[in-house]
Amino acid sequence: MAQKTKYSTDPDTLLAECEVDYYSGTGKGGQNRNRHYNCVRLRHRPTGIIAVGTEERSQRKNRELAIRRLVERIEALNYVKPKRVPTKPSAGAKKARIESKTRVAVKKSARKKVANDDDA
Repeated sequence: MAQKTKYSTDPDTLLAECEVDYYSGTGKGGQNRNRHYNCVRLRHRPTGIIAVGTEERSQRKNRELAIRRLVERIEALNYVKPKRVPTKPSAGAKKARIESKTRVAVKKSARKKVANDDDA
């Protein structure tokens, strides 16, 4: 099984690896929002992940939001699930399991119908 490539989560490195698009958005901000390119879209070239920041009126704040979201997604992509190491049950666990089975068997055998001794 091949190891996945780890991607950097440093904001400066991410910006260098991204295509940055600025565009005007809708919503609060009035004329400032309509006249300026405040919204930011980051497209990470190596992975194709896209992060967008549109909530704030300021381009700088939206860029920070987009970078933060991109870092979260890259960290999730970098996560490698630890390999499970199977373990054998201990001798005590084996003994307890066998005793439990024996107790259940005795309990079930007690539920059986009793044979009539009248015929003897």
